[in-house]
Amino acid sequence: MTYRSHIAKIEHTWNGSQTFDHKDSRGRTIGAVASLDRYTVVDAPADAISANVGYPHAGTYYHAEVQATRDGKRYGASQGGKTFEDETAALGYISERFAASEKAAAKKALKS
Repeated sequence: MTYRSHIAKIEHTWNGSQTFDHKDSRGRTIGAVASLDRYTVVDAPADAISANVGYPHAGTYYHAEVQATRDGKRYGASQGGKTFEDETAALGYISERFAASEKAAAKKALKS
């Protein structure tokens, strides 16, 4: 049986950005921006017309998203983000993505 739930509340909890000491071939500073949202998920009523099925159970979830930037403005295709049951894990994911983004920025800068 598929668990049926509703997102009862979405709270934006954190925004962060990071710029790297690298520029792209057009001279724009490479960086990244991130956000973290807290979702409160509750059981869907039995007679609900629609419900979310992406959560294993009712509770609190954290959704982290990271996006590349050029000169502080969002750049490129959006990434889907990732959902966690633990805020620390979500913040760890953001840190990992920032580190990977900086590594990629260093590679791009070497090619410029």
